[in-house]
Amino acid sequence: MSEDKKDVAVVDPKSTAVTTYDEELARYARSSAAAERPTAQSISFKAGQISYAGTPVKDNRLACVIVGNAIENRWYKQKYKEGIVVNPACFALEPFNMLAEDPQENEEALSRAAAHDNSAGPQGAGEGHNCVGCPKAEWGTDPEGGRGKACSQNRRIIVIPATALQSPEMVDQAEMAVARVSVTSVKYLSAYISKLETSLRRPPWAVVTEISTQPDMKTQFRVNFNAVANVPNEVLAALKKKCLAAMPLLILPYEEGGATTSSAAPAQESKKY
Repeated sequence: MSEDKKDVAVVDPKSTAVTTYDEELARYARSSAAAERPTAQSISFKAGQISYAGTPVKDNRLACVIVGNAIENRWYKQKYKEGIVVNPACFALEPFNMLAEDPQENEEALSRAAAHDNSAGPQGAGEGHNCVGCPKAEWGTDPEGGRGKACSQNRRIIVIPATALQSPEMVDQAEMAVARVSVTSVKYLSAYISKLETSLRRPPWAVVTEISTQPDMKTQFRVNFNAVANVPNEVLAALKKKCLAAMPLLILPYEEGGATTSSAAPAQESKKY
């Protein structure tokens, strides 16, 4: 008798249907994973300094591959206070499909964005609390004054280090990190992705991107994106899988609850990026 249980059929006691161990174990896996909250280290651009997990990135230049990109709109009731992290009262997360072949699919993402179910004080337009038409997204609504918007319309991107491109196995094992691109730099990210399509005919996950910052008179600093190389063809299949693996992080909502105090960043240089 074969010891390989992959082809052994078992009977589900709640059904007359015959299934395999693989299918049964897949159901158990989905049930177990549903209880876990995915985690990832953060990349910060605070004051124009790029940091990974609280440590400065060498030369303030981050060589990486972008494997995830999502709309992240946030509205806060309280004013920002140094050292205090407060969840937004209303937020929206709408991921782009990095593997979509039909451009319309991602064009429609902007219109689909709406207040997340975890929002404590959902804003938005209509019963669906849509971001399009939301009063908080109108120019001139910034509570600090000026012509800005009360809701910050950012991007959440997921990246892996370019050093992981040596083999498919290293891509599979590469740690993903989350970076939030502020509203003042979103236009540079959008322009970069558009340029990749027109000049290189490649999606973001098929090129090595160097992320850097530079001073800006109006916004203190801006985040720049620059393609420095194509990724090797041997790891493209692994990167497609990584784009799918990044999805849970793209749609990971803010936890319900109050404010927490942020910890001080250690003064050392990041060696991962």
